[in-house]
Amino acid sequence: MAHQDKTPVKRLDCPPTAPPSHVLDADGRYLIRGYDRGPAFSSFLPGVAGPAGVPLWCMYVNRAQAIVSFGVHNKDQAIVEFLPATWAYQLVGVQGFRTFCKIDGQYYEPFALDPVGGTQGQRAMAIEPDALTLTETGAPGGLDFEVAYFSPVNQPLGALVRRVRVTNRARQARQLELLDGLPLILPAGFTDLGMKQLRHIHEAYAAVRLACDHVPFYAAKVVAHDEAEVTPVTHGHFYAAWLVTDSTLKPIEAFVDPHVIFGGGQDLITPRRFIATERLDRSAQLWENRLPCALAPIEARLAPGESIEWIALIGFAPSEDALARFLPQFTQAADFDAARAASRDLVTSVVEPTATFSSLPLLDAYTRQNWLDNVLRGGVPRVLPARNGPALLHLYARRHGDLERDYNYFILPPHPLSSGAGNYRDICQNRRCDVWFFPEIGDL
Repeated sequence: MAHQDKTPVKRLDCPPTAPPSHVLDADGRYLIRGYDRGPAFSSFLPGVAGPAGVPLWCMYVNRAQAIVSFGVHNKDQAIVEFLPATWAYQLVGVQGFRTFCKIDGQYYEPFALDPVGGTQGQRAMAIEPDALTLTETGAPGGLDFEVAYFSPVNQPLGALVRRVRVTNRARQARQLELLDGLPLILPAGFTDLGMKQLRHIHEAYAAVRLACDHVPFYAAKVVAHDEAEVTPVTHGHFYAAWLVTDSTLKPIEAFVDPHVIFGGGQDLITPRRFIATERLDRSAQLWENRLPCALAPIEARLAPGESIEWIALIGFAPSEDALARFLPQFTQAADFDAARAASRDLVTSVVEPTATFSSLPLLDAYTRQNWLDNVLRGGVPRVLPARNGPALLHLYARRHGDLERDYNYFILPPHPLSSGAGNYRDICQNRRCDVWFFPEIGDL
């Protein structure tokens, strides 16, 4: 349902052909105007889920809609396939999050690669320690797009939140038909090696079913291995989506069969059937033996100044029962606002030991980020009671795997008090200052 926009996307004075600019804004966000026109780079959300939370690893690049790979635990439990940086730059605009639009019947894809002589809006990326926001303003049809990502903290399931808002800045109403989400989402039970070297045979193991009435639950039928024992897969990946209507959430069931969207070409580039068809046929979907998608349909008529918003929650659940216990906490948009605030507060508390207040805001922000990067290697020391006396656990520590360090097999254990395996040099470099900032650890 459309609603009057109360917090408009800030317009950025950045012509589509201008070189990118970098600035630290008044809110402490690192803002890159024209982010997709600069040299390619990769980064990641911190994967800090709180003492009681299950972490999610999430990688992004400065192309398309940024998020290119995420999952839980390690590369073998990817929800969106782990791609080394070279592939990530090439494929984020194909396999990553996308938004297909028909604006008064005319097709447009925001944040897509600008074709030669094409038209696009003004784009910007705002980076925060725990979140990422993209905007495209002045798009064809007079539309503004805003996409925000973060991961909820202190939650029993690792998940990623994606919030999208479209605002009509034109002087006339716009009729919108949209599909938003992932052209490719992996069923649980597929390994990184399997997807890289045995991708086609793995398709035969793929399956999707509905959980909680409207939430696709993606899981392999059985473990994909060449052994006599057949091992069922009970855990799964989920894609829950809602339309925000007067601050309440209306469930949206995503399409799961990419052939219904793209046609039989299997290129995942142009959604031919969406463009050519007045209404997509849900009954034509295949729910197994095909690498699935997660694309939520939205329709709206926006008067001038009106906006529409939807929210997706994508993650890993050890079972359908666990998912059914998790989702009911999200019944209104305010629940996601609270989750965003909790994420921000957690990261603020993590970097508090090096809080710096100088005459140079850039130095203050650098100090905080430098400390956070240090924590993501060495962890935060926490003294815990144990049978033989106090014991020390370094929360949030892990080997520094990312898109450019594709050789590292990083591990973020998917349970509370998460602390992963690390390299010895990380312990030496990233924990040497512990006794200064955390004197309570003493000689532990």
